[in-house]
Amino acid sequence: MNKNDLPRLHLTGLVLGYQQSLTPAIHWQLEKGDKWVITGPNGCGKSLLLRTLVGQVQPLAGRYRWQSDIQWVYLAQEHPRPGLWPMSAGDWLQAMGVTEKQLELVQPLLSKRLDQLSGGQWQLLRLASVLASGADVLLLDEPSNHLDVRVREQSLALLKQLQPEQSLLMASHDQEFIQASGAKEMPMQQLWAGEVTDAL
Repeated sequence: MNKNDLPRLHLTGLVLGYQQSLTPAIHWQLEKGDKWVITGPNGCGKSLLLRTLVGQVQPLAGRYRWQSDIQWVYLAQEHPRPGLWPMSAGDWLQAMGVTEKQLELVQPLLSKRLDQLSGGQWQLLRLASVLASGADVLLLDEPSNHLDVRVREQSLALLKQLQPEQSLLMASHDQEFIQASGAKEMPMQQLWAGEVTDAL
């Protein structure tokens, strides 16, 4: 089998939880170019799944396997901005390894200090840095959190710049944002049951 035909991520009997299990065993795989949004009520395991897949939390049972040489990048739900020195948004992006040419939509923010950005602007900057990484798989945990009206459309425009071969796995409860993103919806309970389909 051609390497490009292999799943980028394979879950086998993966059980999520801390001291006690939160989910039944999950059997699922993420293919090249898949763009999914995990939905469901708070506490159902959306964020926990992403944290498990990036190694922050150990599964209670089962395993997950990334395809060899796959590059993934993770946008956590919360990430405090650096506050030890007056760093500009442009300086921060450079430190993240992102060039300004990749980020036309956030050009107006680049000269601002991080402590002068609104919560929505900081979230937009974080999202832009992740999307500009060129990673094969993007894992986004509630990317619409803190977005105000001024930057919401910019965030969606960034998402729509994803390449066809890039894969997306996003956790969100924001139905308007989900529908506008163009990604396919995957209720967490369907993921448990192995009933995920290509239906929107």
